[in-house]
Amino acid sequence: MVSNIYPAASGGGGIKSVQRGQAVSSGNITITAVDTTKTFVRSFSEGAAGTVALSGTESGTLTNTGGNLMARNYNYSGMGGPQDAGGNFGTYIGTRTLAGGTMDATTKNMGVYLSNSTTLVATGACRWEVVEFA
Repeated sequence: MVSNIYPAASGGGGIKSVQRGQAVSSGNITITAVDTTKTFVRSFSEGAAGTVALSGTESGTLTNTGGNLMARNYNYSGMGGPQDAGGNFGTYIGTRTLAGGTMDATTKNMGVYLSNSTTLVATGACRWEVVEFA
């Protein structure tokens, strides 16, 4: 197995600068100017965005344990006409089962890229590092 080390140790190279940081959202990040031909950027996501869809069949039974909606009292002999009596929603008990189907998740990892010698562009929450070689 062949292993190469860049920059070559005999070339007088080495690391000139390292800049690190954290982006909490997408946007531009100003960094100290670097030579883009001698620089690389690393980042790792601290968040994700996207959607999840689920297909399958749902089955089971829920039973209403009571409750009543408002009852209207139509006794017009009093003042004010119809009056509403209080009511409440029932409580449902039982079991529902989701079976079969597939889950489809679409996600986006966040990171940064070097736009020019002084600007990183963050696509979302991430930690980043800019390494410039001599």
